[in-house]
Amino acid sequence: MERATKKLHILLLYPALFFLTLFAFEQVRQCKFTNTDDIKFTAKNPYVQAGLTPESIRYAFTTTTTANWMPLTWLSVMADSQIFGPGS
Repeated sequence: MERATKKLHILLLYPALFFLTLFAFEQVRQCKFTNTDDIKFTAKNPYVQAGLTPESIRYAFTTTTTANWMPLTWLSVMADSQIFGPGS
């Protein structure tokens, strides 16, 4: 394949993928936000609301809330709470 033809295929492929993705997910814009597990994980969790404290860091590495072990996720939301305030 010629270099110019290959370049043209690439220039057509990226916009086609972009618009195909927009089309595939267009209906998502009308979906409402769901509170499936946010209450357990952040809004009502005193360790998360306290931010990064020794107790909350210990909690992040030892808890299995809702059968999930996810210390980096816990530390991330605790850091958000520490930086931006509780409820962020």
